[in-house]
Amino acid sequence: MLVHLPIWEFPISIILSILYLAGLIVLSKYAYAIKNEGRETSFSKIVDFLGGRLFSGIIIAIAAVMVAIDGTWNLPLEHSIPFVVVMFVLMTSVGFVVLRRSRVGFSLKNIAFLANHIGFFLVIFAGFFGAADVEKSRLVVSQEPNHIAYRVDSVNPDDNGMTLPIKFDVTLDDFSIDYYPNTYSPKQFTSKITVKDMVDGNIVSLTTSVNHPAFYGGYRLYQDSYGEGFSVLLLVKDKWLPLIWFGFILLAVGSVLTFYRFYEKHGKKFLIPFVAGLAIFFAVVFIFKPGISSDTPMPALVSGWFLPHVSIYIFAYVTLAIALICSIADLFIKRQNINDSLGKIVKVMVFTGSTLLLIGMMSGAVWAKAAWGDWWAWDAKENWAAVTWMITLVYIHLKKLIPNKIIQLIILIFAFAAIQVTWYGANHLPASQGSMHTYTSEK
Repeated sequence: MLVHLPIWEFPISIILSILYLAGLIVLSKYAYAIKNEGRETSFSKIVDFLGGRLFSGIIIAIAAVMVAIDGTWNLPLEHSIPFVVVMFVLMTSVGFVVLRRSRVGFSLKNIAFLANHIGFFLVIFAGFFGAADVEKSRLVVSQEPNHIAYRVDSVNPDDNGMTLPIKFDVTLDDFSIDYYPNTYSPKQFTSKITVKDMVDGNIVSLTTSVNHPAFYGGYRLYQDSYGEGFSVLLLVKDKWLPLIWFGFILLAVGSVLTFYRFYEKHGKKFLIPFVAGLAIFFAVVFIFKPGISSDTPMPALVSGWFLPHVSIYIFAYVTLAIALICSIADLFIKRQNINDSLGKIVKVMVFTGSTLLLIGMMSGAVWAKAAWGDWWAWDAKENWAAVTWMITLVYIHLKKLIPNKIIQLIILIFAFAAIQVTWYGANHLPASQGSMHTYTSEK
């Protein structure tokens, strides 16, 4: 949970999560039974509303505003009661949606829908109930064995700096820095360590480096920092990790099925404006900003995730730009056949852009987990990327309920504005001070 409660940690968190799931299922079944009897009560109406498009769009919009505030002024809203309430309501809304759609059947459309929504539910669910169970600490290792770590980034700030004895001794065998040829720019930091289990005496040799953590005793051991004669490791233990991975897998499957279904249904002709727009975009980027990449990237950027993560986001930005242009054109062109085509392009591009943004965020989260031990750091650029994605979700959920083209265009304008903040504006926000995403900015 994002707000610390002393009683919320394991095993209480497991018990509360099971009770929550049981209550969600019982309430959904009760509401469904009432409707099956041909009756409609205030209770069944509330459940229907919570799982409906309108409420989903509203609660996502509220969450987007809060995340935008957090990502602009670095206010720790993610630790506030209002934010936790919004996340709980959003999680419950998605839960009711999943339970209702699970009764529909298993067409390709519904499988994609369920995979996306169950995956999203599991990620929020694990974050909500499991945040207090994430154990993070720093361990200073040298030639002398050490097993006393210091807790960091706790949900409860009062716990930060507290000693956290672990059940194994760690000794530093060697620390090395690899540099780029003919430069003083570091390419990699590596610690070779010996771990001795304090229970059974088992001894193993491990290597940890940036983007390549070692694993032992349920912990991931990250290369965090170093000093003269010592290295600092970040130790992370997350009991809810498998559930988050499963949620990510479902989201990935749902994304692939969504792509397949849309391009099967609407035809490959919509790839033409997408590819054309992408080509123009890349031409403009490399003409006006040829130094967008570095020959000596920092160690955290030396990852196989770099190219797909950045490329997917660029693809997403192009699709949403095309959607915005077509939406504007649709307002001024008064020929029915052209309006129909423009409407289809907008729909496909928004769905495509939203899906790509989701994949981009997931790839970034997996990369961040490997590099820094966190899926999400509530960083300015991360937050605004999430805001952009949530605005596309608002559009998708409310489009059929609000057919007014001007309102739809306004939502797309907000999404495009959020893209600009994410791409380069985030570097200039108050919340960007110390951001892990402003390594190329001048400070």
